[in-house]
Amino acid sequence: MAYCETNNASEAYRRSYSVDKMKPESVNRRGFAVLQNINVKSRIAELKAMAAEKFEWTREKAFLTLKTKVLDNPLAKPSDQVAAVKVLNDMCGHNAPQKHEITGGINLVVNFVKPLDRFPD
Repeated sequence: MAYCETNNASEAYRRSYSVDKMKPESVNRRGFAVLQNINVKSRIAELKAMAAEKFEWTREKAFLTLKTKVLDNPLAKPSDQVAAVKVLNDMCGHNAPQKHEITGGINLVVNFVKPLDRFPD
């Protein structure tokens, strides 16, 4: 678990074991060695997958959030409800594609400096 929090084998080893009498190089080597263990690798992959699944933002979660926080909320302002419907329509692809045109220029200033023949003393 410590490795998933820090993404650093040495720090994870420090958090998991007593390292008061160990040199930093020893902690690094041992942390790396633990990370090479196939059981540890499997568990880290499992924990990362669980975390990714837990924090994944899906269309369904976005829809339910808009529905419960805005559309079903009697205290929500009508303008917020209209905005929520617009967002839902955008999410579902019910609106025509929008063309965005960007104009402008770039100003570039280049200063040339004569190189020194030698470094100052």
